[in-house]
Amino acid sequence: MFEPELRLNLISTEVIPDPSLTALNITHLHLDPSRVTQIFINLLTNAIKFVKTESKKRIEVRYGVALSSPRSTFSEDLDWAPKGKSAGDVTDGPEWGSGGVVYLTFSITDTGIGMGRNEIKKIFERFGQANVKPTLHMGARA
Repeated sequence: MFEPELRLNLISTEVIPDPSLTALNITHLHLDPSRVTQIFINLLTNAIKFVKTESKKRIEVRYGVALSSPRSTFSEDLDWAPKGKSAGDVTDGPEWGSGGVVYLTFSITDTGIGMGRNEIKKIFERFGQANVKPTLHMGARA
């Protein structure tokens, strides 16, 4: 989906599977693909938007799994978006299978301008945007 834009803007990418996939022998997950896809698209679109104008254009995607709190799988200095008020476990019904709970983890790191802690808190708010005023001036495309 993003390949043409990445190529056009000379953005290098790397997708790195975490060793947790092999270590935990995870071969299949039941999840809400539309929600996971939308989160991933939002994060990747944001990364592309702010990397395009940099001299070094790089995006790295890491993914893995965890059996307990996914926060323990990342470095302690990582900032997290706050948990929403209505967040809860919706996977306790029979349609989700009989396996154990597994957390899908992924992170996107880029060489863009970055976000402050206050902006990170806003990124997952409904219809929110971290910074409504663009600080970059982009040329129009034909």
